[in-house]
Amino acid sequence: MKGIDVLIKAISIAAREEPITAVIIGPGDQRPYRELADRLGMGRNVVFTGFVSEEVKIGALDASTALVLPSVSNYIEAFSLAITEAWARGKPVAASAVGEVPYRVRHMVNGLLVPPRNPKALADAMLQLVRDRELGERLGAEGREGVDYLG
Repeated sequence: MKGIDVLIKAISIAAREEPITAVIIGPGDQRPYRELADRLGMGRNVVFTGFVSEEVKIGALDASTALVLPSVSNYIEAFSLAITEAWARGKPVAASAVGEVPYRVRHMVNGLLVPPRNPKALADAMLQLVRDRELGERLGAEGREGVDYLG
């Protein structure tokens, strides 16, 4: 439901053009995703942390280029705290247009939206943010303004 397989496939597409790594944070059975990453030759481009402390999670977010949220189900994203956390840190968001996400993330205003289950579109969005840091900064700043407004 979180679209980890879509993210791994997107990384395999994007890594052909730019050095790119996905850090996947969270609990759960990672075995099938590790196998997919290895099968696609992306074992070094996909890092699985499992559960981490809040401090480590925020540190990883601060070190990132963007938050990527590749969810594939309308039911999994009722209100994504991860989006709010990314914006609070001034990070851009690239996300699947599912659930509440399109109501919060406005394409090219405070993030990038892609169709769900579309690794190519997700890879293109990630590459856009890697290649155009100014765009990422602008999108992240706009997202942060929205979080500050809530605060």
